[in-house]
Amino acid sequence: MNTRVVRSIDALRCALLITACGAFATVARAQDGLGRCAEPALGSIGKGDAGLVHPEALRAKFAERIVAKDWLAVIDGYGEAIDVGLRGRARGSAEANALRDSLTLAVDRLLLEARNAVQRPKRTWAAALNPLDINQTRPTFSGGRLVMLETASRPRGVAVPTAAEDSTEVDALCWTAWSVYQLLHAINFETVPDAVLRVEATAARWDRYEARGPLQLPHELALNRVVRALNLTGGGRYDPPTFELIFGHPFAGFELRRADGAVLQQATAAAHVGGFTLWLADRKFPLSVTWVASAAQDVVGQGPVVRLGELGSVGYIDRKPPGAPSFRSFALQLDALAFLLDDERAKKVLSLVGLSAATLEGAARK
Repeated sequence: MNTRVVRSIDALRCALLITACGAFATVARAQDGLGRCAEPALGSIGKGDAGLVHPEALRAKFAERIVAKDWLAVIDGYGEAIDVGLRGRARGSAEANALRDSLTLAVDRLLLEARNAVQRPKRTWAAALNPLDINQTRPTFSGGRLVMLETASRPRGVAVPTAAEDSTEVDALCWTAWSVYQLLHAINFETVPDAVLRVEATAARWDRYEARGPLQLPHELALNRVVRALNLTGGGRYDPPTFELIFGHPFAGFELRRADGAVLQQATAAAHVGGFTLWLADRKFPLSVTWVASAAQDVVGQGPVVRLGELGSVGYIDRKPPGAPSFRSFALQLDALAFLLDDERAKKVLSLVGLSAATLEGAARK
């Protein structure tokens, strides 16, 4: 693995660590002003129905399933326990009943979305969990009210009036919110290893794209940027493109043709009139097909050219000189800039040219 990939992975790990530290710091700052709704400490399980929804109680109850990472069973178990802990309480005032019902409904929706997410392939969990806005589900203090389980689909969450802070109802409501918050974070943490693997794979694709792809001129870069912008969807927006256009790309090359029992070589000035590059096999193999116009000895010929390797293209050119029969030449284009920038590539190209020349020379002598 090259240095750039290693640096990318290290950068991701640092970013994850910083994000985690930032999240803990944010939660710690958010504790200020929450009063009895602050994140419950260990050993603070209450008695009665409220204790059933305490984060510590739920973790202990489903510890075996959590260790086994049987998240479907954990989610279902949390949902049932919270339903019993909230709905099983004696009905109180109309306001308390409304708060309890509202929070239960919010919990059911969140756990249902989490359940749907973990039934997908694990590599897609991060994208599926993202709409849940997990960091916003914890209780916060805003506008004189306690707000909990706030998400994009429920931007105002469940609000508890400040006046209710001394009520025992708040314990059950707050502990429920913290239990759900901690559960969602535990599930979301499962996405970190896959995220690192995806970053490694993406970095490797960019390395292959940089090393094996054809060189592009400024106008081609601008054109392909527009093409890429029109096709950016999902996770693919982080990967190098799979399709690019080639347009008006001049190059210098040489052509080989047989005449009078010998192989004649002539330098050419040519240009790729138009074509495309298609990346195959997870961007491991670039296939470029273009139509080329080539000028040699004041005669312009045209023909198809295919890029088969990392540094050049092959094809044929048809020419029709004035007052003379038409002829076809074998065309070879070398990306000089590409191999001049890399010693290893230069060695490969020189070896390729030497082998090709020897082969053609041997064929001509027969």
